[in-house]
Amino acid sequence: MSRIKRGIFILFFAETFLCFLLGAGCWNLREPQAQAVVMALAVDLDEESGLFEVVVEVGVPSALVGGGDGGGGGGGGGGEQPSEVVSAKGQTVFQALRRLETRMPRHLYWGHNSLIIFSEKLARQGIAEVLDFFERERYTRAITRPLVAQSDVKKLMQVRFPLEGTAGEGYVSQLTTLEASNTLIPPGDLGPVIMKLSQPGIEIFLPSVRLVKEEGSAGGEGGGGSGTGGEGGSGGGESKSAPSYKVVEMAGGAAFIEDRMVGWLGVEATLGWLWITGNLIRTTQVISCPDCSKGLSIDIIEYTSSMEPMISNGRPRVKVTVSIDGRIQDVGCRHATSIEQKDLGMTLNRRLEESVRKLMRQALEETRELGSDIFGFGREFYRRKPKEWHKMKDNWQRIFQEELEVEFEVEASVRRVGLILEPLQIR
Repeated sequence: MSRIKRGIFILFFAETFLCFLLGAGCWNLREPQAQAVVMALAVDLDEESGLFEVVVEVGVPSALVGGGDGGGGGGGGGGEQPSEVVSAKGQTVFQALRRLETRMPRHLYWGHNSLIIFSEKLARQGIAEVLDFFERERYTRAITRPLVAQSDVKKLMQVRFPLEGTAGEGYVSQLTTLEASNTLIPPGDLGPVIMKLSQPGIEIFLPSVRLVKEEGSAGGEGGGGSGTGGEGGSGGGESKSAPSYKVVEMAGGAAFIEDRMVGWLGVEATLGWLWITGNLIRTTQVISCPDCSKGLSIDIIEYTSSMEPMISNGRPRVKVTVSIDGRIQDVGCRHATSIEQKDLGMTLNRRLEESVRKLMRQALEETRELGSDIFGFGREFYRRKPKEWHKMKDNWQRIFQEELEVEFEVEASVRRVGLILEPLQIR
């Protein structure tokens, strides 16, 4: 009898458990069609009120999916725009985003966000609070691409890329193309940036973006003025403003000390940083011809870069070694008989070496003026000379600016000449 009762009890318990399991549902269920997909985020700082201002690009599903022209249709005249740009303010980033949702019929979904743009004002005040939100929020992605704006972030968010559906996709596509074909910016995602902030002896270096030319406008510039209303009151006006077509330039970057921006580096200094740190993917070096004032383009197809920290005569020293393999892409040296001549080849190698060495020196000089060790020289001492680093770490910024000796050793080999050996001779 006891076995029968035990069996009945087990059966009753199993049925009850299945009822709870199958009938409870998902307590925090959000259907995909009830969410607003964030494509890009910009964060600014209102100096008068001290509030954070978030500018969000949200995809419009009907325009992104329904149009037959793809990305080009998103920016085309007369059609529905593929995204809307809205903004709000708050004492914290999270509060600003919550206030943003009061003006939207859907919850914000961060799973597709691929870009974050920091305004220069915010970057100089510090980006730690924004990064804290990105680390804590479970739907944000570590592969989000960071940019620091040299132009107004609202205007940057309203840019339309003719070949892409949304601004977020356009910026990321331009970043990817630039890195692969002609690296002029510091590469990297938000995840490594956050990791560097916790590592000793290295500062972060983020790519910059700015508007350089307006191709045509449908009133998009006027939308920027709506941001001066009450907290978040600008969102509705901006989301309905017609976007303007502009040319966006990504070149150079912003150097930081801890989480605060301290200055800009131009293209040449950024190239020097790329050579030193080994982050260069593809670039073209133009050197002067040996026999005239014209130029010769060398495409860098392979290279290696390494750092060796050491203590020499009681002073910290770093040796940077770079090895380059280049290919000639065009020749303006009209009097050269053949670029495979031994003397000419050695001259090209020396000129290429000096050109790269000059870029690295310029990068070092400019960063020393800012006091920002974006190269990670200090981190090399921390990793490979821990005892010496322990003595220097409290004064590393001063040591980097005044005492650190850096030696550049460059070896170049221009061996590949393309499909022809001799320059074009005009009769």
